[in-house]
Amino acid sequence: MANDEVLLELDPDERIIVSIKRHIISSVFIVIVGGFLFVLFLAALFLGIKYSSDIGLDGKEAIFVLAMTVILALTGLFTWVAIYLDRDNQLIITNENIIQSLRFAIFSKQVSQLNLAKIQDVSVDQHGILPNIFNFGVIEIETAGEVANFRFIQAPDPNVVAKLIIEAHEDYMEQGSSANRAAHL
Repeated sequence: MANDEVLLELDPDERIIVSIKRHIISSVFIVIVGGFLFVLFLAALFLGIKYSSDIGLDGKEAIFVLAMTVILALTGLFTWVAIYLDRDNQLIITNENIIQSLRFAIFSKQVSQLNLAKIQDVSVDQHGILPNIFNFGVIEIETAGEVANFRFIQAPDPNVVAKLIIEAHEDYMEQGSSANRAAHL
Protein backbone atom coordinates (compact mmCIF):
# COMPACT_ATOMS: atom_id res chain seq x y z
CA MET A 1 0.00 0.00 0.00
CA ALA A 2 1.11 3.56 -0.53
CA ASN A 3 0.81 4.61 3.11
CA ASP A 4 3.96 3.55 4.97
CA GLU A 5 2.10 3.68 8.29
CA VAL A 6 -0.03 0.72 7.27
CA LEU A 7 2.13 -2.26 8.10
CA LEU A 8 -0.51 -4.90 7.55
CA GLU A 9 -3.39 -5.19 5.14
CA LEU A 10 -6.33 -3.54 6.90
CA ASP A 11 -9.91 -4.72 6.57
CA PRO A 12 -12.06 -2.53 4.33
CA ASP A 13 -13.95 -1.10 7.32
CA GLU A 14 -10.84 -0.76 9.51
CA ARG A 15 -9.49 2.75 9.94
CA ILE A 16 -6.42 4.18 11.65
CA ILE A 17 -7.23 6.21 14.75
CA VAL A 18 -3.66 7.25 15.55
CA SER A 19 -0.13 6.27 14.62
CA ILE A 20 2.71 7.22 16.94
CA LYS A 21 6.47 6.95 16.78
CA ARG A 22 8.88 7.21 19.68
CA HIS A 23 9.36 10.65 21.17
CA ILE A 24 12.05 12.72 19.43
CA ILE A 25 13.99 12.89 22.71
CA SER A 26 15.21 9.32 22.14
CA SER A 27 16.89 10.43 18.90
CA VAL A 28 18.35 13.47 20.67
CA PHE A 29 20.14 11.15 23.10
CA ILE A 30 21.54 9.15 20.18
CA VAL A 31 22.77 12.34 18.50
CA ILE A 32 24.40 13.54 21.74
CA VAL A 33 26.29 10.27 22.25
CA GLY A 34 27.22 9.97 18.56
CA GLY A 35 28.28 13.62 18.43
CA PHE A 36 30.38 13.26 21.57
CA LEU A 37 32.18 10.22 20.13
CA PHE A 38 32.66 11.98 16.79
CA VAL A 39 34.21 15.05 18.46
CA LEU A 40 36.37 12.83 20.67
CA PHE A 41 37.76 10.92 17.68
CA LEU A 42 38.16 14.12 15.67
CA ALA A 43 40.17 15.67 18.52
CA ALA A 44 42.31 12.53 18.69
CA LEU A 45 42.92 12.80 14.95
CA PHE A 46 44.03 16.45 15.13
CA LEU A 47 46.16 15.91 18.23
CA GLY A 48 47.71 12.83 16.66
CA ILE A 49 48.63 14.74 13.50
CA LYS A 50 49.95 17.70 15.48
CA TYR A 51 52.21 15.69 17.78
CA SER A 52 53.22 12.92 15.36
CA SER A 53 55.88 15.07 13.71
CA ASP A 54 57.30 15.96 17.15
CA ILE A 55 57.86 12.31 18.07
CA GLY A 56 58.92 11.10 14.63
CA LEU A 57 56.06 8.87 13.42
CA ASP A 58 56.32 9.83 9.74
CA GLY A 59 55.32 6.43 8.24
CA LYS A 60 52.82 5.56 10.93
CA GLU A 61 51.16 8.97 10.67
CA ALA A 62 49.39 8.01 7.43
CA ILE A 63 48.08 4.78 9.00
CA PHE A 64 46.88 6.72 12.05
CA VAL A 65 45.11 9.32 9.90
CA LEU A 66 43.48 6.60 7.80
CA ALA A 67 42.38 4.64 10.88
CA MET A 68 40.93 7.73 12.56
CA THR A 69 39.13 8.73 9.36
CA VAL A 70 37.56 5.27 9.15
CA ILE A 71 36.56 5.47 12.84
CA LEU A 72 34.99 8.91 12.25
CA ALA A 73 33.05 7.62 9.25
CA LEU A 74 31.85 4.55 11.17
CA THR A 75 30.80 6.70 14.13
CA GLY A 76 28.71 8.87 11.81
CA LEU A 77 27.23 5.82 10.07
CA PHE A 78 26.37 4.03 13.32
CA THR A 79 24.76 7.20 14.68
CA TRP A 80 22.64 7.55 11.54
CA VAL A 81 21.63 3.85 11.65
CA ALA A 82 20.70 4.12 15.35
CA ILE A 83 18.49 7.14 14.63
CA TYR A 84 16.86 5.33 11.69
CA LEU A 85 16.14 2.24 13.80
CA ASP A 86 14.76 4.35 16.64
CA ARG A 87 12.46 6.40 14.38
CA ASP A 88 11.15 3.26 12.63
CA ASN A 89 9.40 1.98 15.79
CA GLN A 90 5.70 2.73 15.81
CA LEU A 91 2.38 1.91 17.43
CA ILE A 92 -0.76 2.06 15.28
CA ILE A 93 -4.21 2.06 16.82
CA THR A 94 -7.10 1.20 14.52
CA ASN A 95 -10.77 0.77 15.30
CA GLU A 96 -10.18 -3.03 15.44
CA ASN A 97 -6.52 -3.69 16.32
CA ILE A 98 -3.33 -2.38 17.78
CA ILE A 99 -0.30 -2.91 15.55
CA GLN A 100 3.17 -2.56 17.03
CA SER A 101 6.24 -2.44 14.84
CA LEU A 102 9.61 -2.67 16.57
CA ARG A 103 12.93 -2.52 14.77
CA PHE A 104 15.84 -4.07 16.69
CA ALA A 105 18.48 -4.08 13.94
CA ILE A 106 18.76 -3.22 10.27
CA PHE A 107 17.51 -6.65 9.20
CA SER A 108 15.34 -7.41 12.24
CA LYS A 109 11.80 -6.12 12.54
CA GLN A 110 8.96 -7.44 14.66
CA VAL A 111 5.35 -6.60 13.82
CA SER A 112 2.68 -7.66 16.32
CA GLN A 113 -1.05 -7.27 16.06
CA LEU A 114 -3.50 -7.31 18.96
CA ASN A 115 -7.27 -7.35 18.61
CA LEU A 116 -8.91 -4.68 20.77
CA ALA A 117 -11.15 -7.32 22.39
CA LYS A 118 -8.11 -8.88 24.11
CA ILE A 119 -7.13 -5.71 25.98
CA GLN A 120 -7.47 -5.95 29.75
CA ASP A 121 -5.73 -2.79 30.91
CA VAL A 122 -3.60 0.09 29.67
CA SER A 123 -1.05 1.73 31.94
CA VAL A 124 1.44 4.57 31.58
CA ASP A 125 4.78 4.93 33.36
CA GLN A 126 6.60 8.26 33.46
CA HIS A 127 9.56 7.99 35.83
CA GLY A 128 12.11 10.76 36.15
CA ILE A 129 12.36 14.42 35.38
CA LEU A 130 12.87 14.20 31.59
CA PRO A 131 9.76 12.08 30.88
CA ASN A 132 7.66 14.52 32.89
CA ILE A 133 9.20 17.67 31.39
CA PHE A 134 9.09 16.43 27.78
CA ASN A 135 5.88 14.38 28.24
CA PHE A 136 6.94 10.91 27.14
CA GLY A 137 6.72 7.52 28.81
CA VAL A 138 6.04 3.82 28.56
CA ILE A 139 2.64 2.54 27.47
CA GLU A 140 1.93 -1.01 28.60
CA ILE A 141 -1.10 -2.78 27.18
CA GLU A 142 -2.05 -5.80 29.26
CA THR A 143 -3.81 -8.58 27.42
CA ALA A 144 -6.04 -11.48 28.26
CA GLY A 145 -4.75 -15.03 28.06
CA GLU A 146 -1.40 -16.12 26.72
CA VAL A 147 -0.90 -13.15 24.41
CA ALA A 148 2.21 -11.18 25.36
CA ASN A 149 1.70 -7.68 26.71
CA PHE A 150 2.51 -4.80 24.38
CA ARG A 151 5.08 -2.36 25.70
CA PHE A 152 5.92 0.79 23.75
CA ILE A 153 8.72 2.87 25.25
CA GLN A 154 9.31 6.60 24.89
CA ALA A 155 5.81 7.21 23.60
CA PRO A 156 4.89 10.88 23.16
CA ASP A 157 1.85 12.07 25.12
CA PRO A 158 1.41 8.63 26.73
CA ASN A 159 -1.67 9.54 28.76
CA VAL A 160 -3.48 10.79 25.65
CA VAL A 161 -2.51 7.67 23.71
CA ALA A 162 -3.61 5.41 26.60
CA LYS A 163 -6.97 7.18 26.67
CA LEU A 164 -7.34 6.70 22.89
CA ILE A 165 -6.60 2.98 23.29
CA ILE A 166 -9.18 2.61 26.05
CA GLU A 167 -11.78 4.53 24.03
CA ALA A 168 -11.06 2.39 20.95
CA HIS A 169 -11.42 -0.76 23.09
CA GLU A 170 -14.72 0.44 24.56
CA ASP A 171 -16.07 1.39 21.13
CA TYR A 172 -15.01 -1.98 19.72
CA MET A 173 -16.65 -3.88 22.58
CA GLU A 174 -19.82 -1.81 22.26
CA GLN A 175 -20.00 -2.52 18.51
CA GLY A 176 -19.48 -6.22 19.22
CA SER A 177 -22.29 -6.22 21.77
CA SER A 178 -24.59 -4.43 19.31
CA ALA A 179 -23.74 -6.96 16.58
CA ASN A 180 -24.46 -9.88 18.98
CA ARG A 181 -27.85 -8.40 19.98
CA ALA A 182 -28.76 -7.88 16.31
CA ALA A 183 -27.76 -11.45 15.45
CA HIS A 184 -30.07 -12.87 18.15
CA LEU A 185 -33.12 -10.94 16.92
